[in-house]
Amino acid sequence: MVLAPNLPAFALAAAGTVAECALLRRGEDSVYDHGLWLAVLAPVFVAWFWVTTGWALWAVGRGAARLGARGGRVWRWSVHAALVLAVGLPALFYLTSWGLFFQAGQFANVESVEFALSNWNCVYFLHTERTHLLPFALAAGAMLAALPLLLRVIATARWRAADWPGLGRWRRLAWYALTLAWLGLAFVINSDHADHWVRQSLRMGMVERRLNPLATMAASLKESWLVEPIAPCLATSELAPIGSGWQVPASATYRPSVILLSVEALRHDVVLRRHQGQEIMPHLNALARRGLHFTRAYSQSSQTDYAAACVPSSLYPLRERRHHYYRPDDPWPVTRLYDLLKPAGYATAMFSAEDEIWGGLSSFWQTPNLDLFWDACREAAQTNVLAATPMAWEERFLKRGVFGVSDDCIATRAIRWMRQRGPQPFYLGLYFGSSHFPYTLEASCPRPFQPCAIDFDVSFLRYPREKAEVMRNAYFNALREADRQIGRLVGALREMGRLDNTILLVCGDHGESFHENNSVVHAREPFEPSLRIACVLHAPALVQPRREDYPVEAVDFAPTLLGLMGRPRHPNHQGINVLASDRPPLSERALFFHTENPFTRTDAVLLAGRWKFWLDRAHQREALYDLASRPGEMEADNVAAHEPALTARLRALLLSWRARQLAYYAHPFYYRNFYPPRPPGLSLITHHSSKP
Repeated sequence: MVLAPNLPAFALAAAGTVAECALLRRGEDSVYDHGLWLAVLAPVFVAWFWVTTGWALWAVGRGAARLGARGGRVWRWSVHAALVLAVGLPALFYLTSWGLFFQAGQFANVESVEFALSNWNCVYFLHTERTHLLPFALAAGAMLAALPLLLRVIATARWRAADWPGLGRWRRLAWYALTLAWLGLAFVINSDHADHWVRQSLRMGMVERRLNPLATMAASLKESWLVEPIAPCLATSELAPIGSGWQVPASATYRPSVILLSVEALRHDVVLRRHQGQEIMPHLNALARRGLHFTRAYSQSSQTDYAAACVPSSLYPLRERRHHYYRPDDPWPVTRLYDLLKPAGYATAMFSAEDEIWGGLSSFWQTPNLDLFWDACREAAQTNVLAATPMAWEERFLKRGVFGVSDDCIATRAIRWMRQRGPQPFYLGLYFGSSHFPYTLEASCPRPFQPCAIDFDVSFLRYPREKAEVMRNAYFNALREADRQIGRLVGALREMGRLDNTILLVCGDHGESFHENNSVVHAREPFEPSLRIACVLHAPALVQPRREDYPVEAVDFAPTLLGLMGRPRHPNHQGINVLASDRPPLSERALFFHTENPFTRTDAVLLAGRWKFWLDRAHQREALYDLASRPGEMEADNVAAHEPALTARLRALLLSWRARQLAYYAHPFYYRNFYPPRPPGLSLITHHSSKP
């Protein structure tokens, strides 16, 4: 008992240590499964944390009691409120961090806090996580209610043997011993060079992510503050000066209307697919049969905010080491497709069924060259859908969640806007969101694929594997609703006589997982189900119906559409025209991917549509997958050890791409004077290995 100032503090430390050590065993990959040193460090650090917490609460409580005794009742209540707030906020964060651990297998870090604060006004998780938020709210309320009593008991209780000689010295020595013990163990783990550096990094990653909320936050703060400077590694000779090099040829007089239609989480294998005896998306399939079906199309990221912005801008999403949130004052040049078409006499508009404030996307979309911007947030403000109405709560929420208003509402507004343009060519950006997890539809929408009732515990982070087919049916029903709106859009174009003179590109913003690779939904590592998307180009006057198996990524869409209109690629675009005769041969074709969110921090490269190499910076591991022979992308399919030369080459290629992206956005000299760099070519990379 010499570890605590009194018996209540000791009881708190003992109970907290036992409970937390037991909870750390949760899951298949716990801190106890990575060697003896880590298995010993875990209980030692947890014990130190709770002993320190007991002492801190004792000191704060006694200090507040002395401070409150110096004034009247109002002063004492003010001190009491400040005390509860000062202790309650860290305690609430601690509880929240454990909640994230139960859901995602890791504690909250700086990235998680920034993510929550940046998207605080999106109510998405109130819907998708409502079954988990209620017990969390009850636990948080109980904890906050008990804090004043706990502080009072710890601050006022005394040892009966408080007069024992030397007890204070032994208390200090015990705390020092615990501190030195966990520091020594952490040093041994970090400096164990006898083991392979990958396994060593993995163990340190476990310490930084799955040991304790305090350890995770401290490690992420250290990473954010003590990072190596980004080297200005770009040669100006390989960059295009801003304001140079883009002129529309005099012969480019053809001005078709352009529609970029993005469907939430539209996987590649949905196109032309039949399920339970019927086509999932018959209208999209009709476009694929009459147009160009890209069978190997990829999103740039598995998360919407990064993926969606790449399509009209042709810019890779990697801008900084941490998650980037778009801001109106972002200083670097961005040339969206409508920025080029508006000066050519086009009307321009964007309609989104989602709330585009997510990740700051609304700041990214809105420019003087966009005549009209409309999303779920504006729809809610205009129609006052938050007011009490006879409709069910689910339907009211559907009209305001981050997945927003119904696709029917957005399609109706878009069709009305198109009809008002008369003969003027237009650019129209559309985003259908009905297929966003948890695939919620209004009661009037048909649900042909059964069973689809989600009457069990689901979360954006996990749901039972045995329920994957039910979730897939719900997803297919949501896609059927999006497809119905595609049919309405195509019908309106045909009725207006514009269909044959319109370039219509339909694609997914990213994919969706259903327990493939032990993953669900999206915003995870760059596995095929989360990255590979459907992509159909319908332009009867310009392309013949066919399949196109050449790998294409989202940054290629804008240059490809410009090429169809007889216009060159803009120097501010990082993609290529994949229909041009001078496109890279398949053997040299490299696609690049980037994810950065509280659940994954991974970069990847896909070579020749076959070899996918990725670096998981969160877990300090790398993998090479041969998608031609072993497409599963499970741990057993990792062939990095069997292909060391190829692994080293792709690692160097990926690290070069990352270094060039970070250098451009980190140094004002680059982005004030030049357009962003083109991705590195495989031929420029020497055969050498380097650590991620």
